[in-house]
Amino acid sequence: MRRSLRRPSPALLVAFAALFVALGGTGYAAIKIDGRDIVNRSVTGAKLADGTVPARKLSAAARRTLRGTGGATGARGTTGATGSRGETGAAGARGETGGRGETGERGATGERGPAGGDGIAGPAGPTGAVGATGPGAMLASGRVRSVARDGPGASSFYGAPLGISTAAAADNALRTLSPAVATTASDLAVVLTYTPCADAQGPAGCGFPGTATITLRVDGADTALSCEITTPGLRCDSGATTIAVPPSSQLSIGVRGNLQGVPGNALYDRDALVAFRAVPN
Repeated sequence: MRRSLRRPSPALLVAFAALFVALGGTGYAAIKIDGRDIVNRSVTGAKLADGTVPARKLSAAARRTLRGTGGATGARGTTGATGSRGETGAAGARGETGGRGETGERGATGERGPAGGDGIAGPAGPTGAVGATGPGAMLASGRVRSVARDGPGASSFYGAPLGISTAAAADNALRTLSPAVATTASDLAVVLTYTPCADAQGPAGCGFPGTATITLRVDGADTALSCEITTPGLRCDSGATTIAVPPSSQLSIGVRGNLQGVPGNALYDRDALVAFRAVPN
């Protein structure tokens, strides 16, 4: 009995066509497709089969991201035994000591000179002059001007014992003050000035200064410290006389006698130069 052939259905034809395309297309892709035919970043992780990409195919940066977190630090191991001490190295050789220099010879001792003879003592020297007054002493010196009157006759004048003053009839305005301690006054010295003259009055009119007593006064009263000048002398001193001067006393100089001259005329005027010493008690 002869079997009749059935005509393939459309579905079967489509299935054969799909199989052909699938088989033919796979071979084509295996031969023709390479990395240049794949667009960058077009293949996703979902298209890759698990376990198909080995680690060596990954980049270094990708491999670093795959590192896990560090594990906990392990416990510290026990300290090992101390090793034996190494041997001490040999000491270096000592350098040689330098030689000592030679000592120079000592010079010979000179001979001792002969002993000197006993010298003869010389004569004693002369006594030196009296030294200056020690600290604390006061030297007063002054000049009383015009201690003369016109023609002979007794007269009294007063002046200051310090500095320069002009003779006056009273000493109230000419007194000076002693130190604020008790003192002893001594060594009064006086010199009268004298100028020889030669004018119309003739030699008799010029004459010598005359005589006078000069005294140190304390608080307006005469004291024993005085001296006298007698014609033709021009100076005097109080010798060894001393007087006590209370603290803060008022001192002045008194000139009494017959001193001739013409007041106001330099040729006849007489000045009294005075000085004394005061030492604190």
